Amino acid sequence: MAAITLFRLPQVVTVVMAQQPAGETMITSFHHTRSDFKIYWNVQNDIDFLIKDVDSKAQAIPSSRVFDIIISHPRTGDLLLRRRLTTASQQRGHLRLSLTAQEATDLPIGNLTYAVVAVENELEFLLFTDRDHGPQARLEVKYGPVPAKKPPVEIQRAAFFPSSSGLVAGAHAGPAQTGSNGVQSVQITGDGWTGRFIIEGSLEPSAPGSDTGWFVIEDVAIDGLNANRIVDFDLMVDWVRFRIVEDEGSLARIIYRS
Repeated sequence: MAAITLFRLPQVVTVVMAQQPAGETMITSFHHTRSDFKIYWNVQNDIDFLIKDVDSKAQAIPSSRVFDIIISHPRTGDLLLRRRLTTASQQRGHLRLSLTAQEATDLPIGNLTYAVVAVENELEFLLFTDRDHGPQARLEVKYGPVPAKKPPVEIQRAAFFPSSSGLVAGAHAGPAQTGSNGVQSVQITGDGWTGRFIIEGSLEPSAPGSDTGWFVIEDVAIDGLNANRIVDFDLMVDWVRFRIVEDEGSLARIIYRS
């Protein structure tokens, strides 16, 4: 029998108190430490931060001082998250960032920037993570191992609107946007409905506002549907929409699950 070894490896970032409040010693040189870390969608994330001095000795945290992490987008500078770090050990200068599965998933996939600031007496000052006293360091948000639990989308017949290629409903975020594994299902409910049911996808970063940018995933001919019909497909797309070409009968609703 094969044996697989699993490791629970903590992510630890060392930050250095290179700028102190008035009356304390200012440290101007320190060794380089690894400052990047990863956040994963759909799971609990815990990141530890250790405050050290120039000799890599732990720095105790005064009771009057708290610490925030500020996460922002590297290109736009938009603030994505500001969170108070919890104190795991005041004496050892041990801080922790804890994000729930939902909070982690609210961050966009890709590379982001972060900074850690100390707050004391309504003043803020930076803690540095590199030799050059850079104001920010990097983190990466990645898809997690657990598929996202997204509630199904119910689409009524009234939601379809005319287009040059039939009646269209959507766009809806696909698995590339939601972090699911690409397996999708559509339940079609009708009352004697006959027509073509077409599932379309798009790889555009933003949902196309016209027929341009969409491609056909499934084109299903349906004859006299009086109950439910399930259509499954497996494709990693950013957006999904639905198009129908009606003939007769009544299409009640569709339910989309990604």
